[in-house]
Amino acid sequence: MMGVTIDKQIANCLYTGLCTDTGCFRYSNTSATTLRIAASLMDAGADVAEINRIMFDTKSRARLNVERLAMESITFYENGRFDIMEITEEMMKQSGATEGDIEGLAALPRQVEGVLIAATLRELKKKKAAIKFLFGQRHHMMLLPFVLNLAVEVIKVLPAV
Repeated sequence: MMGVTIDKQIANCLYTGLCTDTGCFRYSNTSATTLRIAASLMDAGADVAEINRIMFDTKSRARLNVERLAMESITFYENGRFDIMEITEEMMKQSGATEGDIEGLAALPRQVEGVLIAATLRELKKKKAAIKFLFGQRHHMMLLPFVLNLAVEVIKVLPAV
């Protein structure tokens, strides 16, 4: 491959990208080829257990606190098929979380059994809210992010269409 020998350091970097892009091999973009590449990176010395632990099983205390607060905010609609989770500036302040700490939180409300569509409202400064919708089957989820120039409180009372 381009005259480059894949050593342990390169294997670790490539494996990290591969496992994060495929959601630790859970997303629909995982193929037999993906798994063969992962196996070859393991053969080259990639420390898969440590990389997976760091990337998927390690959280800062701030992340854990903001996750708890956000999960407590989940509201269910349509007999549990739709839910909304909020991440407010107050939650961020209370938990000491940074933007990096909330990366990936939008997927949490979609993990609830029976939920088909999940929305995460992220309050931003200056009365804006970022909204991320997750919908579809677990292996073929789509993410639809957008920003509204409205406060979270206003968005929550908008009429359904």
